[in-house]
Amino acid sequence: MSVRFVNLPLLTLSAGLALSAVAGFASTAKAATVEENPEVAQNQGDQPAASPPYFLTPEMSDQLAFEQAVAAGSSAALIMFLARNPEAKQATEARQLLAARRAPDSSQVTEAVAYTDADVVRAFDAARLAGTREGWDAFMKLHGGHPLTAQIQYFMP
Repeated sequence: MSVRFVNLPLLTLSAGLALSAVAGFASTAKAATVEENPEVAQNQGDQPAASPPYFLTPEMSDQLAFEQAVAAGSSAALIMFLARNPEAKQATEARQLLAARRAPDSSQVTEAVAYTDADVVRAFDAARLAGTREGWDAFMKLHGGHPLTAQIQYFMP
């Protein structure tokens, strides 16, 4: 009987996503065992070695963050994805999904998703929904140093 170990990176996920993500990683990560790889055991008495840690590539991390933002089903989650991953290949799709959303999130949802950035996310979403230069100017006046300012070019009329 072989023992398999899977080391996963520490991720901050919602409870439902955490269980599905861990299950998915655990089922896809291949553990090294003595039976499958004789080089794993240096001596006859060695116990089966644990597999190397499962590392996420930057592309995998971006994809996971994007999937979490979409699964959250809120504008705030998409906005936070764009703030944190402005150069991700999924950013274009995130902007399209965000543009299709025509109603603001509730304050509770925005605070749950954005925590200390809730005011910035609310202001960004309000400017996006207003769709006016004045709305974006107001956002810039209050939050001009925030990473979200790079996203204005995609939403400004």
